[in-house]
Amino acid sequence: LLDSTIVVPENCTLKFVGGGFKNGTLQGNSTKIESPLVEIFENVNFTGTYVTPEIYPEWFGAKGYPVKRSTSSYWWDLGDVATNGLESGIDSTIAISNAIDLAYLSQSKAVLSNGTYKITDSLDVPQSTTLHIERSSGVRYYGDNGAGNVIVTADKHENTTTSNTFDSPQIA
Repeated sequence: LLDSTIVVPENCTLKFVGGGFKNGTLQGNSTKIESPLVEIFENVNFTGTYVTPEIYPEWFGAKGYPVKRSTSSYWWDLGDVATNGLESGIDSTIAISNAIDLAYLSQSKAVLSNGTYKITDSLDVPQSTTLHIERSSGVRYYGDNGAGNVIVTADKHENTTTSNTFDSPQIA
């Protein structure tokens, strides 16, 4: 995009079958986005309106690492994350945050699927936006205080400080 702005005509669908947008602004106008779970946006700002029901962090470069099912019916085994590549893997914090922000514009939900995501900072989730964590997914936090499992919710758009921390692996 070369730091320019693309204005999408009203009620158009952007269907990605390879390729993507990089370095610029995409102005939606009741725009729908369709793509497989691959990176299609890099350093893209979003303005305008979107009608995409589900936004995926993979569109912004996130990577979900595989985990094994434990003997419990609701929990996944995160004990061997180094083997799965999570500890030294891609930090998905910014990608998940970008998906949440686009979900906010779209009045929809950001969906975490395909494994466990590494984050190194809090994720702000506006009250009007849903962060949906599929049953086979999770978030593992790596910070200065060591590895732990947290999801922090807060609303930067409404300027509220309500937050919740969930012991993990928290599966919704």
